[in-house]
Amino acid sequence: SSLRYSYFIMGIPNAIFQKYPWLSISPVKFEEYLLPSYYDRILKEYIFENKTDLMFLEEVLDKNPTISRVLELGPGPGRATRTLLDTATQIKKLTLVDLSRQMLTRCNERFSDKNFILYVQSDSIDFLNSTDKSFDLAFSMWSLSHSIHQTLFKLGEDNGTRKIESAIYKFVSKNISSGGKFFIMQFDSLSEEQKISIRQRGRRYPFYKNRVTQSPAKIIFDSTFEKLESQGIIDFTCVHHTGEPIEFKFLDEALEYYMNFHMESLFNTSEDTGEIIKELSEDIGKYKNTDGIIRIKPGCFIYEVTKN
Repeated sequence: SSLRYSYFIMGIPNAIFQKYPWLSISPVKFEEYLLPSYYDRILKEYIFENKTDLMFLEEVLDKNPTISRVLELGPGPGRATRTLLDTATQIKKLTLVDLSRQMLTRCNERFSDKNFILYVQSDSIDFLNSTDKSFDLAFSMWSLSHSIHQTLFKLGEDNGTRKIESAIYKFVSKNISSGGKFFIMQFDSLSEEQKISIRQRGRRYPFYKNRVTQSPAKIIFDSTFEKLESQGIIDFTCVHHTGEPIEFKFLDEALEYYMNFHMESLFNTSEDTGEIIKELSEDIGKYKNTDGIIRIKPGCFIYEVTKN
């Protein structure tokens, strides 16, 4: 890839940079905030009621064995795509939409033997708004909220919300086939895990500042799907799950996870980096157990939308 990571220490005290060398990860473009190989290495496994996130996807696929046209929003390096291809062997067309060129390149390398995959470099909300294709299944494992919050950041809450609601409404009503599904895994922003990062994300995103309700993405999903359901276009369920604690052996491991994964490396070269690390350390430290292990519970909402 011609996109490379820049290494900065300007604005960051040398002592902080030396103590946390992973702060050197600072993407040239927001959408390329993590290299695929680093993403694979750093990502923790999420387990809810003895099932991984991918097992929930498998259940949807098992219940819908005839799907042939599939859309995945935000595949990243392809971890859910692999599950999809291993489970739903009857797929004839698969569209992968990601804003990151390097993630799409990684997927293309992994699935080079699949000639029915279309790779689209696009923001997910823009794609939902513009596509004229029909799908039996569309799904997003965690990532759709990133697109939603970036849209709100760029357009402002009012204009952004109107665009997002319109895009989702149009896509579900026009681009999901009759009997088709829209499956979304969404972080619970009031969970132990998410509250830690949202305190810091408020520095960049005004809609997160002092937030005591669910994220804008969750609120938009609820309002849009409720409207579609009231009009008889869909039926949908939204189920909340509390996960098994994510474990970190050391504070530094947890800090790296929050700064580079949850907070997308956005604050690694900020003039507030030292203060952010101090506050994160305090918040994360509250979950340190007597055995020295840090255990923080995640939460999620799982949406299953069925087109009538």
